[in-house]
Amino acid sequence: MNIVLVCPSGAISSVLDRIHATDGESTDEVTVVSWGRTDVDATDMQSIVVGHPLGSFSRAMNNALRGSVVGRNILRLSPIDGGRRMWRATRREPRFRAAVTRADLIVAVERDGILTAWMAARALAPSTARAVYGAAPAEALLRIARQDG
Repeated sequence: MNIVLVCPSGAISSVLDRIHATDGESTDEVTVVSWGRTDVDATDMQSIVVGHPLGSFSRAMNNALRGSVVGRNILRLSPIDGGRRMWRATRREPRFRAAVTRADLIVAVERDGILTAWMAARALAPSTARAVYGAAPAEALLRIARQDG
């Protein structure tokens, strides 16, 4: 199966353990999309680094708004929201588009990857591809797919 992991922070080790634990020998093609380096150095997966860090003004706004519930809701509606930034950074990236058009499963590992996974599944992926949030649903779908095929 072709799996795309959308993980802005790059912390994918626990997710990889769960999806590879579903069978002994995995032949999955895994692509990781993140802001920077991942916490796993694996030669058998493709890594796509997108985007750029926030500017000083945006970073200050982000830090100021994260301190309260109202501030976090305002941040979610703003263009500096992590999920929106991730989608903007990935939607025109040719390697991401190529990976998603081949994907069977798109996994949003973190909350900031949900918009990207959903939009990619809707706009770019084949109609048979599925998008999920978290390792447990991904593991369940992989078990079902491996039993069927």
